[in-house]
Amino acid sequence: MKCLSVVGTTSMRNAFKEIFLHQLPDKSVGILHMNAEGSPEMIVTGRGSLEDCISSRAPDIVLLDIVHDLAVPVVFCRSEVDITWEPLELARFTINRDDEPQITLREKSDPVRLEEGCVHLYERSFHFLPQLTMDQCGRCGTDCRELAEAVVMGERKAEECYLTPSSGLRILVDGQPIRLGRFPADLVEGTLKGLLSVLRGYREDADLKIEIFRS
Repeated sequence: MKCLSVVGTTSMRNAFKEIFLHQLPDKSVGILHMNAEGSPEMIVTGRGSLEDCISSRAPDIVLLDIVHDLAVPVVFCRSEVDITWEPLELARFTINRDDEPQITLREKSDPVRLEEGCVHLYERSFHFLPQLTMDQCGRCGTDCRELAEAVVMGERKAEECYLTPSSGLRILVDGQPIRLGRFPADLVEGTLKGLLSVLRGYREDADLKIEIFRS
């Protein structure tokens, strides 16, 4: 599940979210915000509240209205034009003098088409990192913020995080899932597929289920 922070005034944030939803109709989008009681709440497009879709798959991307210096990519929604680029900023969303919405990507000086901008933001955004320091982990060679900055710049991939949850492998012990990072998950998945590939009836495109029972 990808994350993208949306920073700016309420009206500009709402305008951006409406455009983002319109330009990516095939993606399920979660919007995380603070409700009237001051508690975080997420609404998933097409499925209602998070509680309504808890048994369904997670949304493709979550737009965060709640930002506290997290290592996640950011879209700044402001009406000013003289904005200096800040760490983890992916793009700027503005309204020009003709009341036309515009998206300017970090690596370009001129606005791009809304469709192109939204697709770029989706492709360059990434899953929520553990937010750990070098002392707390560092197995990717850096801390979460530096890795996130490199991902935003297109220099590294978020999958290099050893603690990234796997999207294609789930291991249950006595019915309870255990947390498995992307690196060990890829190792286990690759090993299992390699062993099973010699068996009759195995298909590379099939879902696999292996159960080990203890007597």
